[in-house]
Amino acid sequence: MNNLSLLFSLHLAEIYLVYGLTFFVLGLVILLQPKQSGVLKFSADLWLISVFGLLHGLKAWLEWWGMTYGQTAALDMTGTAMHLVSVTALLEFGRRLLLSIPGLLVKKNMRRLFGPALAPALVLCAGLFALLLNEGWAGVNMGLRYWLNFPGA
Repeated sequence: MNNLSLLFSLHLAEIYLVYGLTFFVLGLVILLQPKQSGVLKFSADLWLISVFGLLHGLKAWLEWWGMTYGQTAALDMTGTAMHLVSVTALLEFGRRLLLSIPGLLVKKNMRRLFGPALAPALVLCAGLFALLLNEGWAGVNMGLRYWLNFPGA
């Protein structure tokens, strides 16, 4: 193991704390900003980024808690639920942003692809992926990462 890998493995708990803090602060700052401004056309949808940041930060802290004090089924379920809601909010923000750009999705089929059924369809794909993996909550988290995180980002 090289020095950098050793450094990260020895300080993984601190990394998770800072990682969680950055997302939590992102969500908190966006939540506290006034949204009535006409400067940003998507300001009405910024609350979705706030939800993502707050829940993603809390999930990172739950992972830290599990590494530090021991993982439990309740932590796994809570973390997975937070992950699901946070990445769904990120995906919905991106979907709304794409639909708000005039002329970007001109073809009718493209607009339909990015319709309101996108998130539920991807959640269903993530669930089926998790069932095929048969890895419990780890499989659900992997399914969410592949089917919701990637398109949401």
